[in-house]
Amino acid sequence: AVIPPFHLGVPEPITRSDGSLQGKTVKLPLDTVLNITTGSMSVTRYSADVTDPTIARFTRGYKTSTAEFDPGIKPLKLGETKVVLKNKNGGIQWVTFTVDVVNGFENMPTALTGLFAGKNRGKLLVKI
Repeated sequence: AVIPPFHLGVPEPITRSDGSLQGKTVKLPLDTVLNITTGSMSVTRYSADVTDPTIARFTRGYKTSTAEFDPGIKPLKLGETKVVLKNKNGGIQWVTFTVDVVNGFENMPTALTGLFAGKNRGKLLVKI
């Protein structure tokens, strides 16, 4: 049987498509990652400029002989930073969005408001 990651104490990643991020702010808990799906575009051709690399780090997508891994954003500390996502092949306009790394009880009202406003897909966890 496959055990869902939340049973192992590993939070699920937040997954968004590259096109859905334009102009948005993504609330990203400190203990998870943002997985960026690329549709038909090659995962290896993406890069990003992160305004404050002490808050979040871009992770390039890559392929192995048996799997493909999407690019993503790894939070490093609490704060907010702008990200500009680019594709070396063109095919997309630069995608500019904000990553807001959050954590703790004080963010629960904002998280719940976002949940009921439809800003979250899947599970919503607030780490206290």
